[in-house]
Amino acid sequence: MSKETLLQEITQRLVGKTIHELRQIARIVGVSHPTDVKKERLIVEICAIAANRLEPAPRSARGAPPKSTEYDRLLVDKIYECRSLYGADEESRGFVIEVANPDADSSACDCAGILKKGATHGFLRTDGCFASYSDVFVNQSFITRYALRDGDEVEGKCIKSDGAEAPSLISVYAVNGKTPPVRFADFGEFPPAFPQKAIALSTAESDFTLRIIELFSPLGFGQRAVIIAPPHSGKTALLKELGRGIIQNAVSQSGVCQDKISQNKISPSGISRNNISESGALQNDPQTLVVALSLAARPEESAELGGVFKKFFFTTFDMEEERHAEALSFVIAYCRRQASAGKKVVLLADGLSNLPFSSGLAIKLLSAANNAGEAGSVTVVAALSDDSDGVRYLSEAANCVITLAPAAGKIFPMPDVLNSYTVRCELMQTAEEVSAARAIRRAFPAQSVCDGVEKLFTQAGTPDIISRYKS
Repeated sequence: MSKETLLQEITQRLVGKTIHELRQIARIVGVSHPTDVKKERLIVEICAIAANRLEPAPRSARGAPPKSTEYDRLLVDKIYECRSLYGADEESRGFVIEVANPDADSSACDCAGILKKGATHGFLRTDGCFASYSDVFVNQSFITRYALRDGDEVEGKCIKSDGAEAPSLISVYAVNGKTPPVRFADFGEFPPAFPQKAIALSTAESDFTLRIIELFSPLGFGQRAVIIAPPHSGKTALLKELGRGIIQNAVSQSGVCQDKISQNKISPSGISRNNISESGALQNDPQTLVVALSLAARPEESAELGGVFKKFFFTTFDMEEERHAEALSFVIAYCRRQASAGKKVVLLADGLSNLPFSSGLAIKLLSAANNAGEAGSVTVVAALSDDSDGVRYLSEAANCVITLAPAAGKIFPMPDVLNSYTVRCELMQTAEEVSAARAIRRAFPAQSVCDGVEKLFTQAGTPDIISRYKS
């Protein structure tokens, strides 16, 4: 058995252990302070010791004794065997040189950030996409040895030396959620493909806007979508609703929502698909990651969006155009790195209308979208004002257009179903759904189609609507 296969087997067995079993194993193999860290971090540190990238911490007699002395001896033997295999490798020994013992200095602490590389070194951006006082210095040797790239999310330990302006990275636990050493494919190398799996948006029958979008202009993983909206029609509000719906539908394998929000899921179509749960609810991949970007926005709007999304990046209207371009490049790199690690990334972008079309930023943003199947995907949803420069060109470049109607009725925001569409929607929808959407568009006069759709969706569930109009 190769050392990589053995390490993978160890990782899988650790994942199946309880927190108490993991702590017992961690004490034996030399994890520092195992009772102070969560399950995921324990697994990362045990694997780092198994791969000979982290020196075992010395045993400590301080603190209360463990409640039990039992542990999985066979698994511990495999960890030692794996460590010996990696220790025989010259390259692996090189990793240990730069991985410091966390107990060697009491000022060492956990750190995490997104890498921004320079000519001779890099920094982990820990607060947004620009430099801050909490950034962590990354030596070039780390970048070379771990093959780190711009946008990689790095977790490890850092220490601030006397006289240093910033803390320095001294060990690496994970890169993009994976235990190093690991090599990621360049996401740009994957051939483009139309989305094959729809993104679940609605979580209840009262999510009228999201239910309408799911039927008339569905979003899929890897979609390149634009929201075209007249003034005050709710494009920013729609981005918030999309983010909330995607996150709440990204359930774990145990059926618990990522954000632990209680919800009443429904099936948007009532028809079986490969991402329908046993309860009949359309679900998103648990590896779905929602990222929000606001460009050239008002500071108060940025603060409001920051309270909604965990991964949120922004620039304000008083910044130079170069700063907007820098932020966009940073976020795109981050999304692509996460996708290359197997995640389904959904990037919600607002504020493109505040930037000149000649800057090319809007095109750069839309071109970041791609569907690489099981290898990951980047979905881009960009909100634009209908009077923006280049809006016609951008809508033609997109493969999904969601047009909003002026605010007038009960549903807000209200999609204009006559001018909203998804290219090759039949790849994500059933024949009944496609047929129903076409029939509904033809059932009402053009000038009153929004009123008719509003009445339909406020009085009936989506499965009933499809059943009525599918033929």
